[in-house]
Amino acid sequence: SVLAGYSGSIVNTSSSTISLSSFTMNFGSFYATGSTITIGAGGFRLSSGTFTGGTANMTINGRYAISGGAYTSTSGTVMISPTSAASLTGFSVTGGTFSDGNGTISFLPVLGNCSTDLTIDVNTSITFNNLTLGLGAHCGSNDFNISTGDTLIVDGTLTVNLPGDAGLMGPGQIDAAGPVVVGTGLSRVLSSGKVRMNGASAQTITTSGGGLPVLEIDNTNGVMVSGANLEIRKLILTNGTFTAPTGTLSIGMQDAASYNLISVAAGAIFAHNNGTVELQPLQDCGFESIINADTSITFYNLKL
Repeated sequence: SVLAGYSGSIVNTSSSTISLSSFTMNFGSFYATGSTITIGAGGFRLSSGTFTGGTANMTINGRYAISGGAYTSTSGTVMISPTSAASLTGFSVTGGTFSDGNGTISFLPVLGNCSTDLTIDVNTSITFNNLTLGLGAHCGSNDFNISTGDTLIVDGTLTVNLPGDAGLMGPGQIDAAGPVVVGTGLSRVLSSGKVRMNGASAQTITTSGGGLPVLEIDNTNGVMVSGANLEIRKLILTNGTFTAPTGTLSIGMQDAASYNLISVAAGAIFAHNNGTVELQPLQDCGFESIINADTSITFYNLKL
C-alpha cells in the first residue's frame, strides 16, 4: 500500500507496473506518469495532498473515495472494478477537487449477488471526459445508482452497456454533451435514471441494439440515432430534433405506475426516419401510458 503521510512528493519516472493492495493518501504529492497501476480490494482514498495521474492506466479493485485534496485523473483509463456481494458506494467524491485529465473513467464492478447495487455519490455534480458504464460478473438484476441531486456531466463519449436486467437508476442523472454509445445490454427495463443530451453541437447515439433509461433530448442542433434498433424507457423531447433509428425504437417499462411514454414540448420535433416505434407499456391493470405532444407527432410505423 501507499501512505503519503508527509509533505514531500512521490514521482514514478518509469513506465513500470505497480501493484498495491490499497492506496491511501493524506499528505504530499503523487505523480503517476506513464505507469500501469493496479490497486486491490483496499481501494483508492484521497483525503489531502495532490494526485496527478499523468498518462497512467489504473485498475482499482475496490472503492474509490475522494474526501479532500486535489485529484487530476489520467489521460489513459481508470477502471473502477470493485468486487462485492453487498450493495456499496463504489465511487464517492465528497470533498476536494476532481479534474478529468482528458481520459476515461470506466466502471466495471463485479457484483456477485442478485440485487447488489453500486452507488455513485458526488457533491452535486462532477465532470468526466469519457465515461463507461458496464458490468463484469453479475446476477442479472444489479444496478448503478446515482445519488439524489447528483449530475454526472460527460463532455466526451458516454458508453452504456448493462447486460440482462441491470439498470441505470436515479434519482440523479447523466448530462451527455458528446456522443452516446449503446452496447447490446437491455438496461432500459426498470431503469429510473435519466440521460439528458444537451450538447452545444449536433449529437449522435450509436446503438448495437441495447437500451438506455429515460432519454431527454435538449439540444437545439439535434440528436440522430445511428444503428437499427434502440430501447428506452421514456422519451422526452425538450428542444431540437430527435431522429429515430431506421429499425425499431422500443419505448416502455414494466413496473406499476402511470407515466408518459413520450413527451414533446413546443418546437421540439420527432423525425421518424422511416422506422418503427413500438410502445411497450407496463403490464399491470389500472395504470395508464400516455403520449403527450404539444400539438402533433408523426410516426412512420407504429406498433402498440
